[in-house]
Amino acid sequence: MNGFVLEPALILFLFTLLFSSWTALTIQSKACLLQANRRSELDLAILERAKTIAGDLSWQRRCALDLDSTSRNETILDHAIFFRDQTTFLECSYIENGRKFIIDVYYDETGIIKIEYQGRSKTS
Repeated sequence: MNGFVLEPALILFLFTLLFSSWTALTIQSKACLLQANRRSELDLAILERAKTIAGDLSWQRRCALDLDSTSRNETILDHAIFFRDQTTFLECSYIENGRKFIIDVYYDETGIIKIEYQGRSKTS
């Protein structure tokens, strides 16, 4: 033939390729959103617990009481969370999928002042 059949086949192939790419990107973005949602739930639960711990530590310092402990291990949403008091801030760390996540919660007598994600690094 003279090539007129090849042009519609090529157009259909390109539309199929475009649709497949769009479907793959949509599925990948939804998976990333679900993972971010789980992380934010965990981070909010950690911050809620850190708020309570920081309040207790601040109260103990204000009343000149001996501190019970400068570090605590707790389980929140099936994750082992390590809280360590650094006097001006509370370091909250946990490991997920081989990566270590650290959240620094700065506090004073009035409450939480600032929250900072210190960094994420691979654990060895």
